[in-house]
Amino acid sequence: ALPISDRPAADAPPREPRVSEAGEGYRTEFDERLKDVARAIDEVIQEHRTIIDWHVNLDVQREMRRDIKRLLRVSGRFNEAELDDLVRQVVEVARRRLS
Repeated sequence: ALPISDRPAADAPPREPRVSEAGEGYRTEFDERLKDVARAIDEVIQEHRTIIDWHVNLDVQREMRRDIKRLLRVSGRFNEAELDDLVRQVVEVARRRLS
């Protein structure tokens, strides 16, 4: 039972249940370099999208992967194995969403 001081008054509206998540919460500040890299990746994708049938043209996709990998390599946050997998995923997501 709640102590008398914690009980709502008889005429008070019912309290809404509180929902909270364990942990530190969400990051609201982002690394400006990563924002710039993300924008540059978007520019690379948009540039290669102008080519007809880019989503089935393996040469165009290879060029996209190369250009994106160069951008990510400069960030210094990924090793070569991570880069290969990440870039492949980025191009695949772009191909599925934008074709």
